[in-house]
Amino acid sequence: MTATPPITTTSGGTLVELGGTSWYRIDQLERMDPFLVSVMSNSDLWLFASSAGSLTLGRVDADNALLPYETDDRLHRAAGITGPVTVITRGEGAGREVWRPFGADVDPSAHRALAKSTVGNQLFFEETHGGWGLTFRVTWSPAPHYGWVRSIELIDESGAGQRVRVLDGLIDVMPSGIGSAFESAMSNLADAYKRAETGRWGSAAIYTLESRITDTAQPAESLSANVVWSFGDAPAELLLDERAVRAEVEGRAWPATDLLFGRRGSYLRRGEVVVTPNGTTSWSLVGDTGLDHARVLDCVAIAQHPGAADLVGNDVRDGTAQLRRFLAGSDGFQSTGDPVADAHHLSNVMSNSMRGGLLPYGMSLPIDGFIDHLETWNLPAFRAYAETIEAWGDECTLAELHGYARSTGDADLERLVLEYLPLAFSRRHGDPSRPWNRFSIRVRDESGDEVFGYQGNWRDIFQNWEALLLSHPGFASHAVAKFVNASTLDGHNPYRITQEGVDWEVPDPHDPWAHIGYWGDHQVVYLHRLL
Repeated sequence: MTATPPITTTSGGTLVELGGTSWYRIDQLERMDPFLVSVMSNSDLWLFASSAGSLTLGRVDADNALLPYETDDRLHRAAGITGPVTVITRGEGAGREVWRPFGADVDPSAHRALAKSTVGNQLFFEETHGGWGLTFRVTWSPAPHYGWVRSIELIDESGAGQRVRVLDGLIDVMPSGIGSAFESAMSNLADAYKRAETGRWGSAAIYTLESRITDTAQPAESLSANVVWSFGDAPAELLLDERAVRAEVEGRAWPATDLLFGRRGSYLRRGEVVVTPNGTTSWSLVGDTGLDHARVLDCVAIAQHPGAADLVGNDVRDGTAQLRRFLAGSDGFQSTGDPVADAHHLSNVMSNSMRGGLLPYGMSLPIDGFIDHLETWNLPAFRAYAETIEAWGDECTLAELHGYARSTGDADLERLVLEYLPLAFSRRHGDPSRPWNRFSIRVRDESGDEVFGYQGNWRDIFQNWEALLLSHPGFASHAVAKFVNASTLDGHNPYRITQEGVDWEVPDPHDPWAHIGYWGDHQVVYLHRLL
C-alpha cells in the first residue's frame, strides 16, 4: 500500500481499495471520540484497538498478551503511554520540530484516518502532517505462524522528499507468564521480575521473567518468552528502555543497552530515515507470545533470514485466504447494489461465525469427532457403536449417521446424534468492554489439527446458531435438540454450553454477577425462532 486517498473535510466512512485489499476507511478521526475496534484472524491471534491508536493483542486469551490487556476505557487513554509509539523529528536547535503520530495530542496540522479490511483481519492507522507533507501509516496484520505484524510506511506527499529522524516501536512489551489479572492488580511487583534482552539475535528482542512470581520458597523457573523482531528499512538502533521516548521528544541522547531488567521492556527502533520524492520507506515489526526455547531459536533464525519479508507476507496472505474460505461457507460474500451493505453483512457473518462456529464439512461430519462426542457423553453407547462407526472411514454424511442411529432402535444413540454439532472456529467470546466475559480462542490443538467444538454463553450462542442455520438448515434439528436438552424442566438454563457439557454458574450472594440463570422469555423466543 502506498497510495493515500485525498483527505476529506468531514468525518465519515467509505470503501476504498488499497494494495489489492478492500478497506472501510474513516477520515477525520481526530474529530471523533475514541471507539473500540476488534481485529479477527483465522488462528488464535486476537487484537483490540482504540481508534486513538493504542491497542492490546496476543494469542489465545488475555493471559497471553504481547501488550497489556486493558478494559476499553483505559485503552482509549493509553495512547503514547503503552503500546505503539512513534516520534518523528526534523531540523536542529531552535528550528527542531517534533511530530508524534497517534500520540496523546493531535498536531494542529495533522489529520487522522483509520481503516479496517472488509474481511476483518487487518487494520491501519494513518496520520498526515499537512505542514510537512508526510504521511505515517501503520498496518496490523495476523501471521498465524509468526504472530502479529506491524507494518510502517512513511509516504512523501510534498514531492520534495524527506529526511527525518524516527523513533518507532512498542512500549511495555509483556514478558510471557504474567496473567492479565496479576498485571492489572500487581503491575509494580510484576515489573520487578521483567527482563528484556537483545544483542546476540540481530533484530530480535526477548522478553521474559527472571522467575515465575511466587512467595513460596521453591524453584519457579520461567521457561517461555515473548519475542519481537523487525525487517525492512527500520531505523538502525534497537532500544529496550521506554525512557528513550521522552529523551527523543526533548532532543536528549539516550544510550542503547542489550539488557534491561526490573522495569517495563520496550522495542524501539531509532535513527535517520530518508523518503524519496513521492516515495515510500517501510519496515515491519513482528511479535509473538508464549514461545518455548526451540520456538525462540526458530524465531531468531527467521528474523535473520534474507527472505523474512516474503515468509511473513505469504503467511499473512495464506491466513487471509483461509479466512475467506471460512466466510464463504457461511454465505458471507453477497453482492448487491450497495457495497457498504455487503461489507456490513460480511462483518456480521465474521462475528457470528467466531461466536457460534462454522460447519466446515457441510452436510458431512468427521468420524473421529463424533466418536469423541460419544465417548464424552455416553460410555455405554461408545462401547456399543464406536467400532462399527469407525469402520466407515474418515467422514460420513449426516443422513447416513441418522439412518444408522434409527436402525439400532437405541433412543440414546439417536439423541446423541441429534446433539452433535461438528462446529469449528468457535471460541469463547468477550472483549475489553465486557471484563467479566473472558474470551478464549483455541482453533488448533497441540498437534496443529483443527479443533471441533464450541463454547459460548447460553443466550448468545443460540442467537449465533439461528443465523448459521440459514446457511446450514440440515443441522436445525441438532440445534433445537441441544437447546431443549440444555434447559431444565422448571425453566432454568446453564450459564455456558460447550461441546463437552454445560457450565452452571455458582451462586454467590456477595457477587452480583453470579447467579443461576432464569430467562423464561428468552427460552420461548429462542426456541420459537429455531423451530
